[in-house]
Amino acid sequence: MHVVEINNLCKSFRVAKNEHFWNFLNREYKDTLVLDNINLKASKGECIGFLGRNGSGKSTLLKIVSGVMEPSEGEVILRGRILPMLEIGTGFNPELDAIQNIKLYSALLGLNASLSEEQIDEIIDFAEVANSKYKPLKFFSSGMYMRLAFSVASFQIPEVIILDEVLAVGDPSFQKKCLERMTVMKTNSTLLFVSHNMLQISQICDKCVILENGKVDSYFEDVFEGINYYEEKILKIQPTNYRKNFEK
Repeated sequence: MHVVEINNLCKSFRVAKNEHFWNFLNREYKDTLVLDNINLKASKGECIGFLGRNGSGKSTLLKIVSGVMEPSEGEVILRGRILPMLEIGTGFNPELDAIQNIKLYSALLGLNASLSEEQIDEIIDFAEVANSKYKPLKFFSSGMYMRLAFSVASFQIPEVIILDEVLAVGDPSFQKKCLERMTVMKTNSTLLFVSHNMLQISQICDKCVILENGKVDSYFEDVFEGINYYEEKILKIQPTNYRKNFEK
């Protein structure tokens, strides 16, 4: 049985034909289709990467799967708990310290509201903020803030994990830790991952979906073939042989 099913999914937005303030009362609108008949199934242990240029519908699709947005047509079926990592750190209180925010954020995620001291220490250590754990978050650098947010979120093990460009946090060494954490998490979960970083896609994902103008342009069971197709056919650049780098 599939953990994620996306059936005949469509999304359209109403946009104004004119933007002049004095035409507000007489403003006309038109429907713009941003997702057109998306169908997809994903099983436990799979990580599917979504590739596409800006405006292709990737983030809109993940927001609908996460429940942040309603589809215009079609349905999304999720079997199990979901962890949407779209804008990590939303829900943090800058006046509270790191430990208090860990408890608060975990409760807001609704996946593991009661954490032991040992689990909290693991989250703190992973985020590399042990020396600042009693400081209010308003004194954290942006990097510390995002590392803590990712650490809290990635500590959860739900059935479905949604990631939208969240592995850009921290320096290269921390990004490497994030990739390793995601690789472990996907053994028990289904991951849907959006990124413009082809190296990250090649390291985490098993398959990939290429979106173009709100439609599924192509679907690849082999993520390396998908990346090559995307770079050559969509981006019109010389394909990078990530398979060769991966096999080194």
